[in-house]
Amino acid sequence: TGGSVRQPAAFCGVFGFKPTYGAVSRNGLVAYASSFDQIGVTAAAAADCAALENIISGCDGGDATSEEIKPSRADGEEFSLRGKKIGVPEEFISSCGKDIREAVAAALKKAEALGAEVEYFSLPPLEFSVPAYYIIACAQASSNLARYDGVRFGRRAENAADPTEMYIKSRSEGFGREVRRRIMLGNFVLGAGYYDAYYNRALKARRVIRDAVLNAFEKYDFLACPVYPSAAPRLGESLKDPLKTYLGDAYTVTANLAGLPAISIPCKNMCALQLMAAPFDDGSLLSAGGCLSNSAWEREETSSSTCSVSKMVSTRCRWAAAWRRMSSRSPFATCLASKKAVKVSRSMVYRGGEERMPRRLPDLGASASRKALNSLARSPR
Repeated sequence: TGGSVRQPAAFCGVFGFKPTYGAVSRNGLVAYASSFDQIGVTAAAAADCAALENIISGCDGGDATSEEIKPSRADGEEFSLRGKKIGVPEEFISSCGKDIREAVAAALKKAEALGAEVEYFSLPPLEFSVPAYYIIACAQASSNLARYDGVRFGRRAENAADPTEMYIKSRSEGFGREVRRRIMLGNFVLGAGYYDAYYNRALKARRVIRDAVLNAFEKYDFLACPVYPSAAPRLGESLKDPLKTYLGDAYTVTANLAGLPAISIPCKNMCALQLMAAPFDDGSLLSAGGCLSNSAWEREETSSSTCSVSKMVSTRCRWAAAWRRMSSRSPFATCLASKKAVKVSRSMVYRGGEERMPRRLPDLGASASRKALNSLARSPR
């Protein structure tokens, strides 16, 4: 919605991808802020993000905002950053920590080494991103979460004397402190005396931000910035200071306000670079992320890992198709496919520190399950 995929990915040293708003159907998603909500992907490589987006994207009759997009790939074979322009808003760089600035600068130098042109520029409307986002998001959340009243949806409190007390207890016990805070803020800005002063002005600010960002894409192919202004917070720290947590979303909410695709690319020291592209240019964005990540891996001392990303993605896609066919045949096959998926997923996890290459696929032997999967993957549909 506002960075819930890209920020955790940055903290864990993996890729986090947010598609263009409308590229992936929201049908079946629990609504928080309907104009921001978007299903994202977290994976060990940009190519994995591209493979998953090709599966989950597309037009859906259950979501009127969904649209068809071109298939994406991020193996770096048919894409080059040479001649591409990357714009870096100064408002983002000046407000982050020293370690974050150094990591982002190093990543941008790698982009320049690949032939990209990096330029810093000013985008003043970005200073309104956080207040506009939280006013709109909380207002929409208060409306969407109103259904969880203990009657139609959600937890129902026991031992209530009357319906009013049942509503109060159900929502107080079912929602956490932060959820209640956002519902109260949303109800406040939607009040009769404050609707024009807050909500309408936030919508106007959103339009100004979107127009400014889209105008920037007339000059630049991508926009770059950090994902988070500091290192990952310690466990429980974000709950102690809600305002600091809100301000930490300053770099990620812009993509949601403008409906842009964005990707979090891991850098050194568990920092991350965020790239944004024009709406429905998801394929180019993923390819750019793949180029940067491949360049970074080539410069690291990772001689122990020899498996290429494109080969792993091809193998994973073949196995995924085999799992889907197996799961449609028998309950036993569904169980077997689930176990296989867990094994393969675990083998693709990043190792900590500065090592960025995915692990080599484990040798599971010539078991009956592996033979069956390989034969199904090679067989026609």
